[in-house]
Amino acid sequence: MATVDGDGGERSRRGLTQARGRLARALRSIDDRSLQYFRAAFDAGSIRGAAEAMGVAPSVVSRAVRAIELNLGVPLLERGRRGIRATVAGELLAQHAQERWRLDERLIEELSAVEGGERGIVRFAIGEGFIAATFRTRTARFLATHPNVTLHAETAGTEQMLERLGAGELDLALAFSPRLTPALDCLAEAATPVFAVMNRGHPFAGAERLPLSAFADVPCALQLTRYGTRRAIEQAEWLGGFRLRKQVESNSIALLLEFAREGSGVTFLPRFAIHGIDGGLVTVALTDGPLVGARSMLLKKRGRTLGAAAQLFAADITAMMARLGRTDEAP
Repeated sequence: MATVDGDGGERSRRGLTQARGRLARALRSIDDRSLQYFRAAFDAGSIRGAAEAMGVAPSVVSRAVRAIELNLGVPLLERGRRGIRATVAGELLAQHAQERWRLDERLIEELSAVEGGERGIVRFAIGEGFIAATFRTRTARFLATHPNVTLHAETAGTEQMLERLGAGELDLALAFSPRLTPALDCLAEAATPVFAVMNRGHPFAGAERLPLSAFADVPCALQLTRYGTRRAIEQAEWLGGFRLRKQVESNSIALLLEFAREGSGVTFLPRFAIHGIDGGLVTVALTDGPLVGARSMLLKKRGRTLGAAAQLFAADITAMMARLGRTDEAP
């Protein structure tokens, strides 16, 4: 019956691990120039041919090859009357050198692409309302122009965006009426006032401008408290000393608009959020300071260095925001 020497097997495994570690250290210690001399000798089939190709004395090539052999502990080239021939270890090292240089060249190309903004990942959050404006078409155009850029985009409320920016989880966020803190940088902003939105048959539909307090007794559909629009409304309520009659609270702009479209009451949104609404809805400008002066901002975390792709995307969003500022005038 055969027996297994447990201690002997463990010693053998330990020895293999140590040998691999020694080879790994030796391989990492080989400088690129010495590896080039070895590869030149491998390709030329002679030390003299390698020296001529590299423009050095034959002794320089010989010393470089010998140093690698001593480091690795294995012969790489066998010398004979007709020149040199690679050993099995030499064949493996030559293949490794070629693959290493190929990977280096590929990395240089990819890093250059990242540096130039041709490649990269942009992590971005946006309020749902902006998507109804020109964001979709601009994003499609940007990605068509930069096909190797990946955009990780998500919709979120203003408070959630600020939290994720602060945690370093986002490169950029496009937020409505955010509370700026010293931890944030505003890259661009646009005036985006809030309007009342209602069915064309609503009694207030013919008004040009109204204070928010005019809607105090009207059923209202509002965004949740984590959204910038809701905070601007609450500030106007506090300043005016009144409260709106909240019948619906939702994070869905589509639901808020449907509430108004059905004639159930009114909702309040920035003009860009209702871009392209159908003929059944109308907007009325509001006169309250927090709503007239509301602004949208493109933000990043202070101190965060944006990659080239994120910088290009930020420039594109900045151009879009300039358009928002022009089209958000009173109807």
